[in-house]
Amino acid sequence: MKKTILLSILSLITMINQLFAQDSLYFYNSDGTKSWWYVQPDVILFKNIDNSSNSILFDTNIVQNIDFWGEEYRKFNELNLNQNLSNIQIQSVLDLIINSNAFEIFAPAITKFPLESYISNKYFKTDDQLLVTFNDPMINDAAIQNFMSEYGLDLIHQPSSLLNNSKNWTYIFKINNEIDTLFQNFFLANLIFESEPDLIKICQPNIYSGDALNCQTVSEMNNQNGGIYRTWGIYNNGGAIFNSWNGVIDADADICECWGEGYDGNGIKIGVMDFGGFEYNHPDIANLQPGYKLFTNPIESFNTNTYANSANGHGMAVVGVIGATPNNTYLGARGAVGMAHGSVIHPYLLGSINSADIIKGLQQVVIDDIDVLNMSFRSVFDQSVALQLENCFDIGRPSNSSPNGFLGMILVAGSGNTDLQESNFPANHTSVIGVGMSNPNDYRSSYNAPVNGWTMNPLDGSTYGPPSYGYDVVAPGELMFTLDLQGDNGFDFGDYQLSSGTSVSAPVVSSIAAILLQKNSQLTNTQVRDLLRNGAEKKYPTFYNYNMDPNVPGYNNEMFYGRVSCINSLDLTTLGFTDISINPNLTIAQTENNKFIINVPIQIEEYQIEIINGQGQKIKTFENKLDTSGENTITLDLGTLSSGVYFVNLLTKNGLSLSGKIMK
Repeated sequence: MKKTILLSILSLITMINQLFAQDSLYFYNSDGTKSWWYVQPDVILFKNIDNSSNSILFDTNIVQNIDFWGEEYRKFNELNLNQNLSNIQIQSVLDLIINSNAFEIFAPAITKFPLESYISNKYFKTDDQLLVTFNDPMINDAAIQNFMSEYGLDLIHQPSSLLNNSKNWTYIFKINNEIDTLFQNFFLANLIFESEPDLIKICQPNIYSGDALNCQTVSEMNNQNGGIYRTWGIYNNGGAIFNSWNGVIDADADICECWGEGYDGNGIKIGVMDFGGFEYNHPDIANLQPGYKLFTNPIESFNTNTYANSANGHGMAVVGVIGATPNNTYLGARGAVGMAHGSVIHPYLLGSINSADIIKGLQQVVIDDIDVLNMSFRSVFDQSVALQLENCFDIGRPSNSSPNGFLGMILVAGSGNTDLQESNFPANHTSVIGVGMSNPNDYRSSYNAPVNGWTMNPLDGSTYGPPSYGYDVVAPGELMFTLDLQGDNGFDFGDYQLSSGTSVSAPVVSSIAAILLQKNSQLTNTQVRDLLRNGAEKKYPTFYNYNMDPNVPGYNNEMFYGRVSCINSLDLTTLGFTDISINPNLTIAQTENNKFIINVPIQIEEYQIEIINGQGQKIKTFENKLDTSGENTITLDLGTLSSGVYFVNLLTKNGLSLSGKIMK
């Protein structure tokens, strides 16, 4: 190894010049390409040793605004500087911070795009931790000690020996010399990656990023104490749901029908990685298992009320959608009920959304043999987190019945609440089931939805995107009645809240995944995804074109593969669908000039066939019933069509979508 280069000797003036030139920063991806970031030019972030807020009196002509990131477990102060400052004035600000008795570290405010104007509390930040993945998953302690000594690092998290050593797991180190320059963690990460190609697979700064996917409820909701149909996501009868706004019959996740079949997720282990706090003595929850605080080193277990931020009920909202206790309304205003209330819930408490804590959680869920992991947050893409997700997907849920020994963990995340076309991580990751949000009228939740009233903020709505973004289904997510921290300022005496966002639509899908596993515990994670996609109902096909991409039939950019349906997906397990892949190919043979025979790979009865031209336009539709006593084939006469390539999309009454191609 090369000897450590002490970056603290770099001039602060050089750092300042780089900062206010809005230079780019980068760290290396595992393939040697660079992950580029912009520096926000008018922001300085710093942390005090005791996590305290700033007490320094700055010249108001120099520092225009001071904020405190009090929601974070590592609390940062944010200074917004006048953009017209000289280097000497900027140096004076940094000197005041460094020379205070409280100062610990700087954290550059970084973005993925250059910003024109300051926006408070909107920037990613880093700290004094490095996330390191070694090339050799069997690296020994002596090599790690030597690495730490050479680069001035302390080990604060080592992957457990209980993890499968055929995979690369990420370590977390702390820079043990004082970070008194703004970009030391970036420079040190790059130095290590460049100097140690035989040793290092990934080395990067820890990034604090992302936001909750739970929209804020408005005061009118909290003041309303009646007239709310609280379980519309479970069963929607088309009646009034809120403020005389009516839903649409069956615009729900078809959960009640699965309960009628005897499935409520019983015995399935659902992990909830979230923040805020978890309350074991909440009067409407009974199935919380011991959890872990991911913001401590080492992580600490808990089995009593535990908080990272006692003012935030986000974690309890997610828990309530899954596991709120049923049949106890006689005890008072307990209108919440979990969609998979028979499951057991394991909480993993984040102090904030940062890569290091997420990594620790993803390693622990493998050790805990979690079946389904719910992640109701979005964050910036992180290659180390992505690697741990792939590990969970590959070696989660060990099983002797699987050829490779693993069925794979089911990973679920919300797409986001921006009402924009965006690709958000981790919902966009290939290992994760990405979930959008639908409203009680079965449209994508949006301020601009055809039937509005549910989304009252023009900036809120379900994030969406094309097939390349990797999203899967939408699920109910507006005005969902669920749990809150006790005594919090929410609906119904503070123990409950009306919650909206993909934060609550994601646990709807996690609940359905648990119900599917209860019926068939040997389903692989890929099969569960296929069942969810193919069981989803394609609502308003004249409004949402589910064949807008001829290469991905059955997909719409706003609704993805459709609004999730528990009972449809459950029925597909009975049909034997799990033996075939998503959108299985139809076998199509030409018998005469204009006649084609379609061989259907599973037994079906009622069906609809759509013929799509090369521009993605639906030009012909056939509907019929198949005589299941004979061969499972369908004959089409396409004599009216001109020569060319056509796509065939077959839809069954259960929502299964199969596709094929015809050359005429």
